Amino acid sequence: MLPVRLCDSELEVQGPGLVEVRATSSMGNGLFATHDISRGTRVIAEVPILAISNVSSLEQDMLERDLPAFCAALQHLPQADLQNLGHLHCNGLHNTTEMRQRVRQWYRDRGTTDANGNILKGKKLQDFAKSTTKRFAIFLSNRVEMSTNDTCRSGVFPLHSRMNHSCVPNTHSAYNASIQRLTTHAIRDIQAGEQLTTSYLETLCQAFHQRKRMTERDWGFVCGCHACTDLSDEPLRRRMFELDQRLLLRRFPLAVTLGLPVARDDLEALRDAEELVALLEHLGLEGMDLRRMYRTCSNYNLNLGFMQGAVQYAQKELELERCMIGTDTAHLQGEMGGAEFWLRLLQRLSN
Repeated sequence: MLPVRLCDSELEVQGPGLVEVRATSSMGNGLFATHDISRGTRVIAEVPILAISNVSSLEQDMLERDLPAFCAALQHLPQADLQNLGHLHCNGLHNTTEMRQRVRQWYRDRGTTDANGNILKGKKLQDFAKSTTKRFAIFLSNRVEMSTNDTCRSGVFPLHSRMNHSCVPNTHSAYNASIQRLTTHAIRDIQAGEQLTTSYLETLCQAFHQRKRMTERDWGFVCGCHACTDLSDEPLRRRMFELDQRLLLRRFPLAVTLGLPVARDDLEALRDAEELVALLEHLGLEGMDLRRMYRTCSNYNLNLGFMQGAVQYAQKELELERCMIGTDTAHLQGEMGGAEFWLRLLQRLSN
């Protein structure tokens, strides 16, 4: 095991020594289970090393708003956290000449000084700007959205940033606004010595070439998980994408008129959603896609007047939500997005 100092900031791990950081043969460092971990266990609950207002996906906004905010936040970061940030994965595509120029100008405009009180200039300023730009690239490579009812920020979390991607992940991570922690839960049983993986992708209802393009573009690596090296399930993945697109197009009334591949009515849409649920369950993808499809099935059952089916899918969604997020979810109460609220609403309607 590599000796890793996590950070000085508060860090909470559920259970004594459930995970450790180790070197892998092909993916740099990774997070591994030190004990058997049961499905639904909260493995990690942690606060960020550093957080700023939510980062834009537009390059110009990133340069004009997000980069200065990061530089300002970095000045208040303890040395230990600076070191931890510097040890995390960096996608070199984010480390650009223009960013270095912007950082250099930011420090110059503020007359930033070194540890001895001397204003940074010349090579010292260049070196300072270079290290800050790399840290910003690391931030962009590892950031997680931290949404609450009032704010939306992006943060970097020490343990979560050590987790490698898989298109068949065994954990789910999400920011829990109720406890103000990023939590990671096991979504299936994990054996001691097994690597904990998460999905970096917004959806896993994609074919191999789509997933490959996104991981290369956004994170600078080629995924070597089972789903990407053994393509025997690729026809099922392509079918998942097709069904997911049909269901997305169903939201737009003009889709049928324009002759797009979409369900013609709610009953056909329900069949699409149930087929997608079956594929996700068959492939062991118990994450946000499955949770989303349980809600979709529940909604279509409700629209069709099949109250029993609506409640059954809502119960499935609630069980999966508790596995993925836990039960301390006050931030979801009273919101249509929360599975418990949705189930209670259906139960009231059925009485």
